Amino acid sequence: MPRTEFKRCPRIQSFSIVLTATIAVAVLAGSCLFDTKSNLCETTGLHCWYDQVCAPQQGICVPRDGCGNGTLNKGEACDDGNLIDGDGCDSNCQRTGCGNGRVTDGEECDLGSMNSDTGACLPNCRNATCGDGKNHLGVEQCDDGELNSDTGSCLKDCQFARCGDGYIRSSIEQCDDGNNQECGTCSATCMSIAQPAKGSIYMVPAVLIQPGEGFDLGDGYMFRRFRYAVSEEVSDVLITLDDFDTGDQVAQKTADAINGSGLLIIANIENNFQRKVTLVNMEIGIAGNSTIMLINGLTSPPTQPFFVPIGMSGGTGYKCSTGVGCMSPDDCVSKMCIMHVCM
Repeated sequence: MPRTEFKRCPRIQSFSIVLTATIAVAVLAGSCLFDTKSNLCETTGLHCWYDQVCAPQQGICVPRDGCGNGTLNKGEACDDGNLIDGDGCDSNCQRTGCGNGRVTDGEECDLGSMNSDTGACLPNCRNATCGDGKNHLGVEQCDDGELNSDTGSCLKDCQFARCGDGYIRSSIEQCDDGNNQECGTCSATCMSIAQPAKGSIYMVPAVLIQPGEGFDLGDGYMFRRFRYAVSEEVSDVLITLDDFDTGDQVAQKTADAINGSGLLIIANIENNFQRKVTLVNMEIGIAGNSTIMLINGLTSPPTQPFFVPIGMSGGTGYKCSTGVGCMSPDDCVSKMCIMHVCM
């Protein structure tokens, strides 16, 4: 049976080769060859859309009546036939320079007409920063430039100085513990420093004190009972006196007993009146305000030189709880102030 033979068509084969090669060239060149309304850009070999032209000084297509076509059009300050920034005529066809909306050498920013003393980009095309003397709206509360200070009206972080910011404002604040509450080492108004409770005891000679007499003293955390000559309880702090101890000697023995009792109270003898024992709580705050109570018949006549206790009183403030601002461990109940916050 005769075999049917198919003849190849040279014309079709040649067309396929040409078409394939053309497609490859078009892809490599990034052209718009399949747009039947394209025009050949003779300089670079690119094809541009019918409403585009090839930029005379750059191998790109630009709008026929737009920036980069080499012709000065309405709204353009220049047109050098390319869209390159920094060459004297930038890609928006405005002269190279601060304020044209294009960031070029020597500029940190350029928002064109949006450059502003109160915006993110200043009129000199520098980024707005705290300390530049310009108030960046929505970001800074103030900016006094070189006058920004932790003790001035505008802080170094460009925020208004206020009570509770942790900085003591000269001639206005007495203190600032990082919060505007009554707790901590400073008052809520930053006008007074928190104080420890204080007190005193005027002593008498030993012959005026009967065995077993004494006083109760507290530091805000615990109380201790102090007795002269005789101790009735194991927990009592015994102060042993000699029969002929003077008021000065009784005062010294009493101060030594208080200092060794474990109370957070420091006892001293006042230099100009040695029979007076002065007492100062080691902790600030109202917790130390506790009356010195006399026990077992020891009386407190209103005149000296009899045994006269005063205080404890005058303590102000209290320790701050977790999460409250602080500047030192003394501000916090936990004694832990980390990153200016009580832990």
